[in-house]
Amino acid sequence: MQQPPGPRGLQVFAALDDWRKNGLVALERLAQQYGDIPCVRFPGHRLYMLNHPDYIRRVLIENRDNYLRSEGGRRDRRLFGDSMQVRNGEEARRLRRIIGPIFQHSLMKRDFCNVVVDLTRSMVDRWTTFPSAALMDELMQGALKASVQIHFGTRPGAETNELAMLFREADEFRSQGAFPDWIPTAVNRKYRHAVDRLNREVFARITERRALGTIGSDLLSVFVSQPDSGLTDVEIRDSLVSTTVAAADGIGIALNQTIRQIASTPRVNDALHDEAAKVLEGRPVRYDDLASLPYSEKVVKEALRLVPPSGAMVRLAAGEDEIAGWRIRPGSRLLISSWVMHRDARWFDEPYSFKPERWTEEFECSLPACAYLPFGRGPRTCLGATMATLILRLMLVTIAQSHRPRATEPNQPVNIRPFSRNDDYLPVVLEAR
Repeated sequence: MQQPPGPRGLQVFAALDDWRKNGLVALERLAQQYGDIPCVRFPGHRLYMLNHPDYIRRVLIENRDNYLRSEGGRRDRRLFGDSMQVRNGEEARRLRRIIGPIFQHSLMKRDFCNVVVDLTRSMVDRWTTFPSAALMDELMQGALKASVQIHFGTRPGAETNELAMLFREADEFRSQGAFPDWIPTAVNRKYRHAVDRLNREVFARITERRALGTIGSDLLSVFVSQPDSGLTDVEIRDSLVSTTVAAADGIGIALNQTIRQIASTPRVNDALHDEAAKVLEGRPVRYDDLASLPYSEKVVKEALRLVPPSGAMVRLAAGEDEIAGWRIRPGSRLLISSWVMHRDARWFDEPYSFKPERWTEEFECSLPACAYLPFGRGPRTCLGATMATLILRLMLVTIAQSHRPRATEPNQPVNIRPFSRNDDYLPVVLEAR
């Protein structure tokens, strides 16, 4: 054989149709049928899907410089720019050396916890019983507002809401386009206008913050307080915009999915509430409390296992390599799906069950390095991973203190397909305790 097993001939079209209809679930079927390294051959290139931790480790860690991230299409780059997420080589490493410490800034990490808790409490204070029809959008909006405040230091209320609206409009028009963005369709015109409005606001805030010379605990303040970093205003803008959108979408989807899982698993529901009630005794959660809330951490880890923020990533082979004895030619694409890896029974017992209790220290030590990768792995792991998991825990604990999620469709399998912001609604009602 000249290449690994995989769909051939008309089977390729069937696999593509399955992907179009079912997304990440189609990748599960591909792995079940063809094993640890299926190969799908298209005219002009090959796509290899890696379903074993050792093969993923080769791409993300051992020979990472040979495997490039996609630079993104023109439509996405209009909003996200030339951020670190789409750069490769020395330029990506330069930005990571500068930006990495910013995301670990001690002031930011402690203070943004207060921002998230205050915002979540103001959200739940409006609820008695919150209907399922509007719950998904409510939680997505809460995640976006938290991301905006953390990144830009906006005041709660109108200022945060207005900037969040600019982000939401730009991202929604980006995802709606069916034609290249240079074609002057109505959606494309609205998209360009929305990005222009967002750019004016972001650049104005960068200029204002530089002029003030003050440092807060928000990311924008930390960015501009480092004059020796060499970052231009455009690089700061691209970093802030891309991470704001990524954090809001990732956290919002993960929060929705976590609540869906909890609503369908009463024992987890009760254990999460009981831990919060015992430790907090009714007061708001603080950063220092997190060490005393280990079950909430397990719940978040398990939710990120079942529905990782990015269910698949693709790398482009720059040069020739060998994986599992197979020749990987330059120009080949390699697909890594955390969605598929996290459902592999070789690494996760009862992989389709929501079992936070599995996350013991012994279990984590037993996992191969790349079996669990909700935010990627290796030197290019998502910089916002720590921030995202903290925000999820804070919002989850705050909601659990006052509300109980109840599934409105208790007999529906909760893991039948990936959860996305395009779902019509969340089949859960939040009831006041």
